[in-house]
Amino acid sequence: MNNNILIILLVFLIYFINFIYCQTTTTFYVEISNEPPTEGIIMEFYLYNIDIENQDKTPTITFTSSQLKTYGSRKNSTTYSFQIPRGCGRDNDIVVAIGTDSYQMKISYQAPIITSCSIVDASNSNLVMCIGDNFGSDVANLDGSKTIIKYSDQVIPIKTFNDSSFTFEIQDYYFSDYINIDVCNVSIATNYLINIDPIFKSYSLPIPLHKSYEIVDIIGIHFSPTLSNASLNCNSTSNNGDNHSSISSSSSSDTLLPPIICKYENSLKFSCNLSIVNSKIKSCSILVNNIIEDTFNIIYSEPIIEKVTSIYSYQNGNITIYGTDFYEPIEFVKIGNIDCLNPKLTNNNEENNNNNNNSSSNINNSNSNSNNQSYIICELSALPDGYNINFNVNINVTVKSDGLIGIYQSFRYLDIISEGSDNHDQDDKLKWMIPVIIIPIFFGMLTIFIPFILCKNKSTMTAFNNCCMRKNKDPTKSKRNSNGMVSSKIPNNNTTKSISDVNIHGNYSNYDD
Repeated sequence: MNNNILIILLVFLIYFINFIYCQTTTTFYVEISNEPPTEGIIMEFYLYNIDIENQDKTPTITFTSSQLKTYGSRKNSTTYSFQIPRGCGRDNDIVVAIGTDSYQMKISYQAPIITSCSIVDASNSNLVMCIGDNFGSDVANLDGSKTIIKYSDQVIPIKTFNDSSFTFEIQDYYFSDYINIDVCNVSIATNYLINIDPIFKSYSLPIPLHKSYEIVDIIGIHFSPTLSNASLNCNSTSNNGDNHSSISSSSSSDTLLPPIICKYENSLKFSCNLSIVNSKIKSCSILVNNIIEDTFNIIYSEPIIEKVTSIYSYQNGNITIYGTDFYEPIEFVKIGNIDCLNPKLTNNNEENNNNNNNSSSNINNSNSNSNNQSYIICELSALPDGYNINFNVNINVTVKSDGLIGIYQSFRYLDIISEGSDNHDQDDKLKWMIPVIIIPIFFGMLTIFIPFILCKNKSTMTAFNNCCMRKNKDPTKSKRNSNGMVSSKIPNNNTTKSISDVNIHGNYSNYDD
C-alpha cells in the first residue's frame, strides 16, 4: 500500500515538472543580433516558440510611436528578415507579431560616427566635408526631430547633408573644437577634433594711454578658449636715481617685465591689462600661441591735475595734488616758480589694496578718491618776506612725471587779510541791518498804540485836544473852523505843554458833553 502511494506521488511530480518545463519553453519571444543604421536596413529577427498554428503566417513589426508596420519573410524555422525603415534614437518601442503570437521589445539605432573631416576644395579653404555614418536627417527624423551639429559652442548651418556626409563653411568666429552631432538625442560615438589655427590680425591701443584705461586688445580670428593663448612681453624704463627728487639727469635702462597674460574675450579678441605690472611700460611684443606676431610702443598721456589743496602764503606746509596719469618718478612739482619739495606719489589702487578692510562708507568718496585717481603730497615753504603776490591771480602748478609735464592753472594761496576783510564787511552789514529794520517797527508801534491808549479816558482826550489845538486863539473862546478842526483858548495862568507835530483830523462832536 505504501509503495503504491509512493509511486503515485513520483508520477505526479514528474508530470508537474514536465508541465512547468513546457510552459517556460513554449512562450513566444524574439531576439535580434545587432542595431540598425539610421538610413534603415534589412535585418534578421529570431522568433522562438511560435505556436504551431501560426508558423505559416506572415510576421509583422509595428513601431509604436508612428504605427509604421513592416512585413517579414521566413528564411528558416526561426529566422525572419524585416526591412527596418529610416530612424534614429534609442529604445524605440516595437511589437513583433505572427498570427496570435506577439512580443513587445525595444530597438535602438546606431550612434553617429565621424571618420574624417577635410577641406573640400583647395580653391575654397573654408569649406569642410565630414565623412561618417548615421547622421540622420537634416529635414526631420522619424520622431520629428532634426539632426543638430554643434561646433565652436554653437549650432552651425550645414550646406549639404546625408546619412554618411555633410559639409559646412568655416567662419571667422569658429575655433578649434570637438564637433558634436546629435541625432534623436544620441550623441556622436567618438569625439572628433577639427583643428583651426588662430590667426592674428591687429591690435588696438589707446593713444595716448591713460591710467583709466590701460587695455590693449589683440584682434584676430579662430581664437579658442582652451587651445589658444595670448600674452605681452614688455619692457619698462628703470631710472637709477631717487624717485622723490629731481632726477632728470639720472641714467635709465630698459627692464624686461614679467609676461602679461591676456584674457580670452571671444574667438575674435584677447584683452591685455597693462596696469597689472605697476610700471610704466615702454614697448611690448604680442605673442599668440607663444609666437611673436607684432610689437608696439606706448605713448602715455601727460599728467592730468584735477584739484590742488592750498595753504597760507606765510606758512610752511604740505599741499596735495589730485589727478590721474601720474607715474614714478615725480621729477619736480612747482607752485609758480617755487619748488614744492619731496613729492611723494600714492596710487589709489595701491591704497585700496592696503585698506581692503575699511568700512563701506569710504566707497562713496568724491572725485579725488575715484578708482583711477592718484595724488602727490609735497612740502611747500612759506613765501619770503617782501614777496610780491597778488591773491586774486591764479598761479600755475606744474608737475613733471617721468618726463611728461602737466599744468594746473587755478591755484591760489589762502589770504588771511581778505578773509578778515570779508568778515568785517559782513559784520558792518549786520550792524546797519538792525536799525534799518527795528526803527520803522518802533515808530509804527507808537503810531498805532498811543491814540488807542488816549481814547480810553475821555477827560484825558479832551485835555489832549485842547492842548493840541491851541494856536494864537482867544483863551476864553473856542470854535470849530470850516474844516472841522477844534481850536481852544485857555487862560494864560494854566499853561500846558503841547504835543508838537501832531494834527488830529476829523469831527469830534461825539466827544462834547
